[in-house]
Amino acid sequence: MLSAGLPALGAAIFGIRMQGGFGGSAERSNATARDLARIVAALEPSDLGLARQADPVEGAAAAMLQDLREWRLAYQQQRRLELPA
Repeated sequence: MLSAGLPALGAAIFGIRMQGGFGGSAERSNATARDLARIVAALEPSDLGLARQADPVEGAAAAMLQDLREWRLAYQQQRRLELPA
């Protein structure tokens, strides 16, 4: 029972891991979180004027758009719709 079950379980876990791309998603999320944390720290001083706040806010928007762009490219390449023959 174990000699048939364990390889099947291993193959299923490997398939889920490869299909989901969880490692790449986690890496992208961590990089975006670091960028956004840096931007939040830049916005912490309460004496910043509107002009000085605009740059970090634009940086946050750029970081989120970059994350979205990378996600879209990764899933566009991996998730092609294939019709059965």
